[in-house]
Amino acid sequence: MPKKYPTLKPNEAIQCLRALGFVYTKSQGDHDYYEKGDKIVQVDMGEKVGFATPGMQIIINNSGYPREVFYGATKKTAKKIGIHPLSKEKLKNLD
Repeated sequence: MPKKYPTLKPNEAIQCLRALGFVYTKSQGDHDYYEKGDKIVQVDMGEKVGFATPGMQIIINNSGYPREVFYGATKKTAKKIGIHPLSKEKLKNLD
């Protein structure tokens, strides 16, 4: 059975954010910031091993999307929690 919040590397988390419509806005030190509307998500680019459960929960909560939508944004991340990836049409119709 897959973990509820499997570890994602920074580039995987960014791929999910971009698929959900977030855009890169700035960097400060090792942190990149992505925004969509009034939502801002900080991604620690210095995290080489990947984000543990607390880090993933913060990123997902800040995105404003449920866990299944966040992980379902890409094929690779959807597979990590054992769900089908969201279609491009469903991703466009979010919000």
